Amino acid sequence: MSTGGLIVAAVLLVLLALTPAVIAQGKGRPFWGWWFLGLFFLLPALIAALIIRPTDLTKRQGLATEGYRACPYCAEMIRPQAIACRYCGRDLPPGGVAPEPAERWSPDADEAADRAWRQVEGNN
Repeated sequence: MSTGGLIVAAVLLVLLALTPAVIAQGKGRPFWGWWFLGLFFLLPALIAALIIRPTDLTKRQGLATEGYRACPYCAEMIRPQAIACRYCGRDLPPGGVAPEPAERWSPDADEAADRAWRQVEGNN
């Protein structure tokens, strides 16, 4: 093979290595890692890129573009019309924002706990 033929073959291999890289990138994988894999192992890289599943982040982004939203309680993606989460079963607040948790500490709670503790100590 002549020098010109080797250059054409090298350029063709570099361009063909883009195929598994672009497929894998569309599924949320790193482009350059898959490009190098395709450069050295073209056929196995192409088969692997076609078989791998999209990452969770890619799935979530895809669902978000379709109008889905995250459940404010369990963070699973649910339909925008949902009134209850199909994953955790909780009723969803209007607008999709979870209510703030009630304040757990209050001075009255401390006093009640102190009284209860004094009663327990007194009974022993």
